[in-house]
Amino acid sequence: MSTNYLAAVFFIPHKEENTSLEALLKKARAFNIEKELNNLSLTKKWVYCQWGGFTDCRAYIEKLDSYLLLIIWFSQSQFFKKIPVKNSELSLEKDPNLKLAITFRDACEEILPEVAYVITHLDRAELDKIIKIKNKIEEFDADFIADEGGLTYLSELIAELLTPLPPEYERDSLPVKKGKLVFSSRGNSRWF
Repeated sequence: MSTNYLAAVFFIPHKEENTSLEALLKKARAFNIEKELNNLSLTKKWVYCQWGGFTDCRAYIEKLDSYLLLIIWFSQSQFFKKIPVKNSELSLEKDPNLKLAITFRDACEEILPEVAYVITHLDRAELDKIIKIKNKIEEFDADFIADEGGLTYLSELIAELLTPLPPEYERDSLPVKKGKLVFSSRGNSRWF
């Protein structure tokens, strides 16, 4: 039986220095990083790690035109096991996936991506679909980007372009030092 994966995706602006996958994963709060990282820098290669309360994660790095793309895939079944079936008024503080949200927030504050998001829909976690989002980032399409993830980080520049929702539809959010960090919805449905 194969595992289905959801993903945390980070579009990091290019910097002059070469950043290794291992260095990015440490900044993202990953641990038990696969030891075979000797010559890994900006190559397309998988590395196994643990991240955000999930075991058996797969990390990947790719250099795009404008961004360094970091993806951490994690188990869909582990994620859904934590989602309560009922209680639409579930507070953020009691969300069983709060550890994922906090780890993601801390990673964004450390890595400083232009955009990052946690994908909670299996069909959006495929590499080719993730790469296509680059165009929406370059177009500053904040609303489209925020709708892609169950939890989305937008840098300050893009966050300013996010259309405010009426109070009754406002999304749950987490405080972040710079930019904006919003869930897809609120309550028990916040991740979707």
